Amino acid sequence: RATVKDTPSNTVETPTENPREAVELTKTVTGEDENEDGKYALGETIHYEVSVKNIGNVTLKNVEVKDGNSKEKTATIPTIEPGDTKSVKFTHVVTEDDIKAGEVINKATVKDTPSNEVTTDTEEPREAVELTKTVTGEDENKDGKYALGEIIHYEVSVKNTGNVTLSNVIVNDDNSTEKTATIDTLAPGETKSVNFTHVVTEADIKAGEVINKATAKDTPSNEVTTPTESANPSIDVQKTIVKVKDTEIPENMEVAIKAQKDDKIT
Repeated sequence: RATVKDTPSNTVETPTENPREAVELTKTVTGEDENEDGKYALGETIHYEVSVKNIGNVTLKNVEVKDGNSKEKTATIPTIEPGDTKSVKFTHVVTEDDIKAGEVINKATVKDTPSNEVTTDTEEPREAVELTKTVTGEDENKDGKYALGEIIHYEVSVKNTGNVTLSNVIVNDDNSTEKTATIDTLAPGETKSVNFTHVVTEADIKAGEVINKATAKDTPSNEVTTPTESANPSIDVQKTIVKVKDTEIPENMEVAIKAQKDDKIT
């Protein structure tokens, strides 16, 4: 109030607003997906920025920003003056559930005030495998060539190169004893193996090799060629005397000849 020669004026009271805390949130995606096609792949990271504006009339302290669908979950802004805007950052790693949904929906909150909802597209679900076939072990005499009747042991590694988990993956190997093997589940990026065997046949010996590959979901493995022993037909002849009419005349000797093949090659 004013005074004149120590005489005071009347007291004037001017009302002010009540203290009011209020914020406004804006959420945006910063950056792009790796191949810049607008769709995020499994395992890629989406980067978000949340801007918090103080639209109240008092300074806010220790403002907690929440984002339940982010890796960080919460972020704290120490102070925001009235009319001021400050930002925090969040990230989200794209999951298999996001791929199946086709999108990631995300928003943030401060003091029960939500931000705008941000929708980010993800890649379409894709099933794909990569097969690698190898021979395990050696032939019996370790000369690199399998003999008739020997067993060739194979291992087939199946890698999930898609973006969704595969169930009951059937691996086919028509030239094996087992014919098929099943992998119960195979997560994206995971590799599991199954085993097959093949018994070397006469046809394999004649061909000089065993050619083998496996398939899963119409995707073939590499082709594995295993050498076999060379075809070598032979017989074992045994001659025995069964009756002698005249020991002095060997020319009249009766004999029996037994011939036996030693390798089963026709």
